[in-house]
Amino acid sequence: MNNIHTGHRKRMREKFLKGHAESFCDHELLEMLLFYCIPVANTNNIAHEMINTFGGISGVFSAGKNELSQIKGINTVTAEKIFFIGEFIRKYRESSANAVISDYDSIVKYFVNYFGSLDSDVCLLVGTYPDSEFISNISIPLNLFIEGKISVNTMARTLLKKNMHRIVIAINHSRGNPIPTHTDNNIVQFFSENLKIFDIVVDDCFICSGNKVYSFMSRRLYSINISDSSYNFETKEKEFLKKFIMISESESNSERICNQLLENFGSIYSIIDSDIFYMKGIDMKERTAILINIISEMDRKCRREEIKRYINDTDAAKKYFEIHTKRCSVEMVSAIVLNKNFCVLNHRLISSGGSSQVASVCRKFAECAIFYDNAKYMIISHNHPSGNPEPSQSDIFYTENLVKAMKLVNINVLDHIIVGRNKSVSMKQRFDIFSDIKGYKKSCP
Repeated sequence: MNNIHTGHRKRMREKFLKGHAESFCDHELLEMLLFYCIPVANTNNIAHEMINTFGGISGVFSAGKNELSQIKGINTVTAEKIFFIGEFIRKYRESSANAVISDYDSIVKYFVNYFGSLDSDVCLLVGTYPDSEFISNISIPLNLFIEGKISVNTMARTLLKKNMHRIVIAINHSRGNPIPTHTDNNIVQFFSENLKIFDIVVDDCFICSGNKVYSFMSRRLYSINISDSSYNFETKEKEFLKKFIMISESESNSERICNQLLENFGSIYSIIDSDIFYMKGIDMKERTAILINIISEMDRKCRREEIKRYINDTDAAKKYFEIHTKRCSVEMVSAIVLNKNFCVLNHRLISSGGSSQVASVCRKFAECAIFYDNAKYMIISHNHPSGNPEPSQSDIFYTENLVKAMKLVNINVLDHIIVGRNKSVSMKQRFDIFSDIKGYKKSCP
């Protein structure tokens, strides 16, 4: 008779590779990480105990080595690895915090500094909001375009998942001048023509070589002062990345892989933020690419946990739902249920992809609260994929009906947060729909 755990690790990896990481529970994602630390063992029970002991993934990575080693099945070596991964996630956050672009000049400077540490030809896509504030970037080895390995399907899915509405392309000419080539023109044409249908606009394309930059939009060549090298990789950060890669690879291979990753992506932020697909050109094990993507998912869950435990004002509610729905390309309606102390008991996705009848929606909202005896309040939210968070007449109508319906089951709706592309709106700050509840503060809009 086969053991039910036979092939468990393989099934988990396959599920992750199919793009189902977001559906992983906290203990499942932690278990995926434990596969790298504990080669042979049932890590499911260990993951559950860690979550229960430390209160979530964020708590696990905030714990000390001695605390971690108190968990049954975690020895000193494993505790050190988990502690280091927590440090690596914090380093990733530091790297992402530096990647902010506020105007046209800074975006050009960003590209020049980014490519300054690379010895290979790379195409970099930067997604921006209408005011050119940095969202995210995607680094793609140029040879994938030359070999025809980049499809419209792959690119569209990647950009939509990252909620990119406008992009700027930058292409590095590591050995030559910044004059556009036939390949460069094909890349610009590829994105401009194929992404229109998805409402993704290409604002410009820059060809970079050293401190010289050519702009497709202005059709001019100019030089940039590259004295600010804040995006260049320091030796200490490189060693940090190498130590992380050694969790999955041998020391000799880790040095080579570390160099390849930096040549292709430029920074810890760009490496961790990249999809597995774009790592196919890197000569490393598949399990290493999975590990890199696990860190990205872990960080996302940590950020959620760090703000979700206590929500007692409109600003905290906005921040919570922005993390959950800001990058969604379809409308997502969700709710959080809170107890009398404004601690989150449940977060439930109510619907996605479009509107539903008021009655059926009210039923779903009620169902996510009534199973909690200590449920007292609810905050609802949905996003506007168009990017404009202004409430519509339909939003007001739905909210008014929902507030009335939830009172019938003794649940007070505190607020309705509408998430846009670069800001959110609290309907409590705009309309006299909600009851004033002592303890829940209405921040200034």
